[in-house]
Amino acid sequence: MGFAESNRRATKESMGKPEWKRSSYESGDSQVLGSQSTSEDWPRICPDIIQRSQWEGRTPVAVDYAIVPVNYVVVHHTVTPECNSKSSCSEIMRSIQNFHMDNLEFHDIGYNFIVGGDGNVYEGAGWHKVGAHTRGYNSRSLGLAFIGNFSDKLPNPKQLKAAEDFLQCAVELENLTEVINCLVPGKLVLH
Repeated sequence: MGFAESNRRATKESMGKPEWKRSSYESGDSQVLGSQSTSEDWPRICPDIIQRSQWEGRTPVAVDYAIVPVNYVVVHHTVTPECNSKSSCSEIMRSIQNFHMDNLEFHDIGYNFIVGGDGNVYEGAGWHKVGAHTRGYNSRSLGLAFIGNFSDKLPNPKQLKAAEDFLQCAVELENLTEVINCLVPGKLVLH
């Protein structure tokens, strides 16, 4: 089946779905949940997601699309300073993206989504994209990172709550199968 046929099929299959259940691939839109969509259209559990344009992210060099839903979540920590405001978290997001693209020669920031110390979730590579975070799992997982170094402590309660809500949101949006186990480094524990 060619791209045009599969796109028509996906569009036909999405007919009748609420806007939040249509993927950006189905709607042809590059925004997180569609440019017509507002947070009121999302499932209630979904936290606000700071889009790439809001943290002034660079355009990816290339994009690989994932088949959803994915079965795994791989949780990371960025091993960077922590942040506690949208401004400071955005600055760290740009720094991580620059390091991934300029030094590691990734096509984009490696994580799909990142949770800041301010309790916001930041769009990285985003929904339906293959990240560059865990060799062997990139195409079948969602890479979620916490901004900070959590080898010896836990993220703050706002970060943990945002991550929990985000993962449930991913399940409700049908981007992730049920969250049973996460691959987690250091002292991070998600239930």
